[in-house]
Amino acid sequence: MAFEYQIKIYERNRITNIEPLSFNETIKLDESLDSALLVIPRLSRKKPFTRFSRVNVKITKNSQTREVDYLIYAQQVNISQKGKSLLYEHTLGLIEPIKWFEKFQVGTLTFT
Repeated sequence: MAFEYQIKIYERNRITNIEPLSFNETIKLDESLDSALLVIPRLSRKKPFTRFSRVNVKITKNSQTREVDYLIYAQQVNISQKGKSLLYEHTLGLIEPIKWFEKFQVGTLTFT
């Protein structure tokens, strides 16, 4: 019963393939938004990922594949390895894509 993850982060001019240290998601059945936490270890990139970048996750368990999309909502970058070349650990807070609509003012309309 092993899980296998294929994760891609889509920024404006860049696609990053990720090998995660951990991936935890919370799927909610009420009106609140689904969310996930992604920890990426040993990445040479110091710069944080762009907020609201799309993250595509393919989850394979027992030859069954499920694909979900999230947006980066919050993140933290820490040094994970010191030495000649620094490596960084990125912890990304992810939220389902409907959160993107909060960026737009639409008068008296609401999204539900």
